[in-house]
Amino acid sequence: MRKVIGYVPQEFSVWTDLTGYENLLIYVKIYGVLRHEIRGRINEVFRFMDLLNASRRLVGMYSGDMIRWLELRQRS
Repeated sequence: MRKVIGYVPQEFSVWTDLTGYENLLIYVKIYGVLRHEIRGRINEVFRFMDLLNASRRLVGMYSGDMIRWLELRQRS
């Protein structure tokens, strides 16, 4: 259902004391992405969001919109 309606809860579901890359790394491991595909898949997501330059910054330094993009991409 989340894929269809793009639901994002009011509370943040990312770790603000980790980088954007580290946040997505947690999810690719949970979802079983093959080890040799991890870096490419994460970079692909950040390129899609036009946030590749922010991938290594702490999420706590992201704008609210950037955090919402990151949360939506985790669920896709």
